[in-house]
Amino acid sequence: MNQIKSDNAFRQRAKITKISFTWESIWVMLDGELWAQELGLVLREAQYRHVRELRKDCLTDLCAIFGVTDYEALIGQECYALRCFQFGEIEGIESVKTGKRFTHTAWRRKHFPETLSPLEHKMESLRFARAELFKQISEIDENLLTAYGRYVSWEF
Repeated sequence: MNQIKSDNAFRQRAKITKISFTWESIWVMLDGELWAQELGLVLREAQYRHVRELRKDCLTDLCAIFGVTDYEALIGQECYALRCFQFGEIEGIESVKTGKRFTHTAWRRKHFPETLSPLEHKMESLRFARAELFKQISEIDENLLTAYGRYVSWEF
């Protein structure tokens, strides 16, 4: 189940082509052979005064897996995009050069221990979606039962 898959929908070769920032996130653009996708590193749960510290720590950890000291040196680095679910969001990156990995979840748990794993997050999301679907089915059933009583015919 937890086997390492190489160059498939779970682990795909890529190159870092851009690093960008918002006040609450770091975005790492990865370009693969036939795809491009960003790894979004979310800092938003932090209070504003800590965002700068978190950004610095995140960039330091990213740089460390590639053996560089400046985030601008990440541009052009060869890596693998790591996904927990086939063709899903990128969870992390692995340096081709060093073999070291950075995952969003591991980094977040360093600062926010209550962070859910990608599987826990997916299961929570699916349970919520299922509950919403059952709610919609219940509302549809109610509408089916009461449609005749709410209908006015204007035909004579």
